[in-house]
Amino acid sequence: MEAHANEYAPRPRGYTKLAKFMVDYEHVMLKQYRELAVRDLLYLQAELCDLQYDYAQQAQLDSQDQNEERRRYDVEWWHLQSEASRGGDGRQWQLALQIRKKLREYYAAIKQYQEIAAMRRPSGHQQDMVNAFIHSDSLGGNCQFLGRDLGGERPFPSVFSGRNKQDLIFLGEDTGEDDILSRLLKGPGMRMFHRVWKPLKVCFPTMSSYQSLLDPINDLGKQKAESRGGESTGGEKEASYLRHYSDRKLRFASDVFGSAVSSIIPSLAIIVLFFVEDLLRRLALVCLFSFLFSICMSLATRARRIEVFGATAAFASVQVVFVGTTAAS
Repeated sequence: MEAHANEYAPRPRGYTKLAKFMVDYEHVMLKQYRELAVRDLLYLQAELCDLQYDYAQQAQLDSQDQNEERRRYDVEWWHLQSEASRGGDGRQWQLALQIRKKLREYYAAIKQYQEIAAMRRPSGHQQDMVNAFIHSDSLGGNCQFLGRDLGGERPFPSVFSGRNKQDLIFLGEDTGEDDILSRLLKGPGMRMFHRVWKPLKVCFPTMSSYQSLLDPINDLGKQKAESRGGESTGGEKEASYLRHYSDRKLRFASDVFGSAVSSIIPSLAIIVLFFVEDLLRRLALVCLFSFLFSICMSLATRARRIEVFGATAAFASVQVVFVGTTAAS
């Protein structure tokens, strides 16, 4: 009687399943449709261009009109906006109002585009993970989408495919610094760690996110199945091959490693300079450590060039002072 029990606990699929995965595992991302947004801005720009031309033509006609009041429109706002109430067509004022409305729409669209474009993009690994989850049954996904957005049928690839990599925005939590060192740790470094830790990592259960919601339904199904003399397996967790590592822990490890690297070079420089007595060798080591310090600054931070230059100059000055002090003593 297992079928009678399981029918009361429908398994999540499609958009519900994907949304739950994105939220629980901090992989929330969407396509921003930059091409469509820019095209819409171009349409608004074209509309404004035509309105500007129409207004200029109408203003010229009014300035050459035999009616004295119409000739005052350029210098008297009241006559311009009250023409319709005085029996005129009010064409110039209507165009001005249309331009005002269209400008507000145009500026609002530009501002929205800038805000969306400034949002962070998902990493290549995050995008690949979502795309793989959608289509892979072994990862607990296999959402079975049929639409053009996520179905992946030609000529409409999935919005999360590699073709749309530059058109995605990330809506999850801040993943910390996006410097080269962090990318190395979260990319190749994480893959090496996963190979070692994989046997000890618990797989992602495909039904775990919904277990608390389905328990009352499963209990009801079990009771009905037992009353019919059968057994129920509803609500059992099914393991996948997906293993999850917390972005917060990865960010913490990356920050700790970056801080450790940033403190090693200054400490190492002082120790080495202390044991080297030859002045020329000391100066050569000062240049070498300053070069290494600037490289680490570029790799471990997203500092601007002027900030790297200032920090390197300060570090070199400290070394020179140390060399001069120890040489004098």
